[in-house]
Parts: sequence; C-alpha cells; structure tokens
Amino acid sequence: LHRVASVNSRFCRISEDETLWIRMDLGNKALRRGSIGKVFSRGLIILRLAQARIQSPLFESHFVVAGFQTKLQYLDLSMASIDETSLAQLLSTCRLLKKLSLEQLKIDVNVCKEVAENKDLEVLNLAMCEGLEIEGLKIMMKKLQSLTAANISWTSLSSESMKVLVTSIASSIMRLNIAGSRRALNDSSELYEILL
Repeated sequence: LHRVASVNSRFCRISEDETLWIRMDLGNKALRRGSIGKVFSRGLIILRLAQARIQSPLFESHFVVAGFQTKLQYLDLSMASIDETSLAQLLSTCRLLKKLSLEQLKIDVNVCKEVAENKDLEVLNLAMCEGLEIEGLKIMMKKLQSLTAANISWTSLSSESMKVLVTSIASSIMRLNIAGSRRALNDSSELYEILL
C-alpha cells in the first residue's frame, strides 16, 4: 500500500482508505522512531508487533494530540523490544482493546494502569512478564471485569499477589493460567481453599 500511494495523488487517496488498514503484521520488524504513530493513524483494528524492535519516541512531536485514541481491538506485543515508559505511552492510546498480549515484557504499575483502562478487555496474556507487582495487579483486577481468559503464568507472583488475583478476578473468567506459581501456592493453604 505504501508503494501504491507513491504512484499518483489519486492512488495515494485510495491507499489511505481505512478499510484497507484493518489488520497489520509487523512481527519481527524494526520500527524506527515515530513509526508507531504513523501506523496507529491508519485506523487499525488488529496489530501484531510480536518480537518487533520498537524505537522511542513512538510518536513524532507533531503527531501527539491530547486525547488521541486508536481503534485497536487486538494487540500482540509478545516478546517485543520496548521499554516500560514507551509501553505505557503506547497503551495510553488504546481504550478499545479486547485481546492483549504482553508476553515476556517488562511491565510496571503505569503499564498496569493503562491496561486497566480497557474495560472491555476479554483476553489478557502476561505470561513471563517481569515486574508484575501487587499494586498493578490490584488495579487491573478491580477494573477488568470483562475478562474471560487470563494467562499470568511464570510471573513470580508472591503469595499476597496470588491472593489478590484469586479473590478479585472477574467472575466472567473461564480460563486462568497460573503455572509456575507453586511456591506462592505452597506458602498458603488459605489460597488452596479459595481456589477450591
């Protein structure tokens, strides 16, 4: 589409039609500074950035408009190379997400706050994420009441974090993966009672 746009002005207008930009796969790509803003401005619904290398800043200075929101509903950032600050900034433009994968990323409480703003989120994959703390978990579990599937495996949750998870997760949950949490479960027989 980018090449087609360079043919002439008519082709350029046609190539910018949002219906042509519903899905994009940029997995394993290196994204230069400011390119995320260009991608988001196309009106994408589905975006795969798995294992992508994303350079900061994500948005060019003239692009950032207060309150800009993407139309993204499905976002895969599994194993992408992106720092926590940029990740939080990227997620701050997403409020319509239904499925989100942050597998094997470093996250912090600010990332958790931005994830929690997607109140219609149904599927969340945080497998092998580093930095998932009790405060961020509380924020997400309180607001994400539409979750039907969550993968929080191998995140080194403490017993206290595990207790927060199992006592406050949405009642709509159908699938929950907490593999790798045996130590947290062994620390508290109370958790077994809650799970049963």
